[in-house]
Amino acid sequence: MEHRHHAARLACLMVIILCAFCGGCGMLQQPSASISAVRPQNVGLSELTMVFDVAIDNPYSVALPLHRMDYSLASRGQKFMSGQTDLEGSVPANGSTVLAVPVTIPYRQLMNAVDGVKAGSTVPYTADLGLLVDVPALGDMRLPMSTEGEIVIPTLPGIMDRIETLGR
Repeated sequence: MEHRHHAARLACLMVIILCAFCGGCGMLQQPSASISAVRPQNVGLSELTMVFDVAIDNPYSVALPLHRMDYSLASRGQKFMSGQTDLEGSVPANGSTVLAVPVTIPYRQLMNAVDGVKAGSTVPYTADLGLLVDVPALGDMRLPMSTEGEIVIPTLPGIMDRIETLGR
């Protein structure tokens, strides 16, 4: 019987400490992440690098360590690529940051996975991303986000037009 009372007191004490800690560091709020922009970069004949700008808000009074970003891209319900990128750094206490996450998309992989895609096509896509952060006292937390857009599969004349535009 004494052991049961001791365990109950210990459990109550742990709840009190956790509540005090959570109230003191803003743990009742959760960090958030959203895709603030998507921009093409390094458009080539065989691949495209898209940069996903991820805005992260940290409501905690301690820095929020970043671990990994996972991503999955699909078009017309057909997944054409997925992967993950290890991250370094953290989001400052009670602060925010924008993280640029590059994803390289080989056109051949997209054309093989999605029916009817060929050079010159405009392909709609859905990107699902997940940011893995280390939340104090709770451990790893995945912050999901998604966006939609279009990818244009270039043709040789399309690339030449782009190069001429850049040269002006």
